[in-house]
Amino acid sequence: MSAAAAVLPGITRSPIGCTTEAPSPTPFSTWCAKHSVLWPKCGMAVSAATGRCVVATEDIKEGEVVVEVPDDAVLMGENCQIQELLAEEGLLKPADDALLEVQGLILAVMYEKALGVKSTWAPYLAFLPSDMSHMPHCWPEDELEELRGTAAHDKMLGRVQHPADAPTRMRQLFEELVLPFVQSHSQARAVLLGRDKKKKLEELSEEQAREQLWPAYCWATAAVASYSFVLGDEQYQGMVPVWDLLNHITGAVNVRLHHDAARGVLQMIATQAIPQGAEVVNCYGNLSNAELLRGYGYSGSDGNGDDGASSDDGDDGGASSDAESSSDDEEDEPDLEDDDPDLQKQQQQPAPSLGL
Repeated sequence: MSAAAAVLPGITRSPIGCTTEAPSPTPFSTWCAKHSVLWPKCGMAVSAATGRCVVATEDIKEGEVVVEVPDDAVLMGENCQIQELLAEEGLLKPADDALLEVQGLILAVMYEKALGVKSTWAPYLAFLPSDMSHMPHCWPEDELEELRGTAAHDKMLGRVQHPADAPTRMRQLFEELVLPFVQSHSQARAVLLGRDKKKKLEELSEEQAREQLWPAYCWATAAVASYSFVLGDEQYQGMVPVWDLLNHITGAVNVRLHHDAARGVLQMIATQAIPQGAEVVNCYGNLSNAELLRGYGYSGSDGNGDDGASSDDGDDGGASSDAESSSDDEEDEPDLEDDDPDLQKQQQQPAPSLGL
């Protein structure tokens, strides 16, 4: 079955649900224990209804903390091992364009993923799905053509500029930002291309560099698009372990997001009793099907708005109205609540004020 044909009307699963590969949780669970990431009454499972999912292993009471993640376990551009390079290139806050900040996180994920076991987040990144082929930007060109005339397609091409979240203008950003970034910095070149720091990117042909970097860029873009969270009033974007394992099932959300500034932890709190064996479900926002498909790789008949927001070629108006309907009040990733924290950063990096 083609990737495009697999997106069927009525499906309300998130990308985790589209991932039926059996989880191997031991390394990730060990990592969670080491970094005080707590989800004591939850575990991973594979459900016939939603695929890979998080379920309650014990009864959970309303108001109980279901998941707790220390601030310094969150992966952000501001605390990755190329933080200084990203800042130098204007890819961290305050960047000239929010699009650049998203690309900064994508590069951070690319780099930390390429580091392998040398990365603080190695077990976490390895636990994310290796196959992102359900995401439209990973579809073959002939299948992607099936989306022509839809808001999802227009946003992916960059015809719709708002919001600035991924994936959008991928080929342009890859050619004009990612390749020059790797070429300009020996640290990034050594890890992402496996080249000695004293050697130059030019020793690889341009096509060889593209072939090596493009799959990593596609995977990291998919990871950021479908698993990152927008954090606080300042709209920092970060990868929050365990939080991003929860599926979205329309009408079935049973947790809310919270930040305990005093303790420096991000929490998911049960909004109702969750019985043992039930799935723990998040809400990604009141999004149109175009945004669900573009950002998460699935669509459903109950999405906000129409199921693709078809527009006339050359007319941004129709696509813009659909894509922007979920951008101001409803983000692709849930925003957090409560008081202002300062996330503590690894690598002794200064903590941004997230204004949660």
